[in-house]
Amino acid sequence: MNYYSLINSMKKAVNPLLVSLVGAWNGNSNTNDSIGSNTGTPMGGLTYVAGKVGNAFQGNGSNAYVKLGDNTWRPTNFSYCGWFKMDSAPGGACILSSWGSSATGYNNGLGLYVGGGALIFQIRNSGTTKSVSYSGISIGNQYFFSMKFDGTTMTLRVMSTGGIDQTRTLASTTYPSFEATQYATIGAYRYGSADYPFPGWIDAIDYYSRAITISEENSLYNSYTGLELP
Repeated sequence: MNYYSLINSMKKAVNPLLVSLVGAWNGNSNTNDSIGSNTGTPMGGLTYVAGKVGNAFQGNGSNAYVKLGDNTWRPTNFSYCGWFKMDSAPGGACILSSWGSSATGYNNGLGLYVGGGALIFQIRNSGTTKSVSYSGISIGNQYFFSMKFDGTTMTLRVMSTGGIDQTRTLASTTYPSFEATQYATIGAYRYGSADYPFPGWIDAIDYYSRAITISEENSLYNSYTGLELP
């Protein structure tokens, strides 16, 4: 075991929230992955503003997003968590995604997006689409989300001030299907053309290679104050 592996093992022993944490993008005036090596690239008019914890990625609803390396997100069981706030009401805008186009024309992978006041978690596998959603997203409010899949259930949890704590589930054994090249992004759908760019800030995105627990979600929500990892 090398020095850095030893340090990471010691951190995980102290903080269970670091177990199976693959990436963390905190938006503190950069696109760095604070836990791994998957640093992103700022695209379009991406800027930074005060977010939930420190700074956040600020999308302009036009061409701003974070492009991660191809194939950064190709999970089986997984959790994605983070915070967002909309500045305007989009017809459809993407918070995060890992999509690839198949030779037969299917867009495969996973994503989280907002549209019509709903937050929608979606998995696609060669023509099969599974979705779970929460309706009640408002402009200007700050929301914590957790979207996860454990091989049998898709779960979307949304938390915010005013007692909002809603969980939506869908029984499903459909895993995301991935192409040879998967385009991973924060704040837009795909990359290169910035489809469905997000109008507002996105903060403290964490990616786990497992379905995290309710208790761990509560710790990340941290009584509406948020938490950055590591």
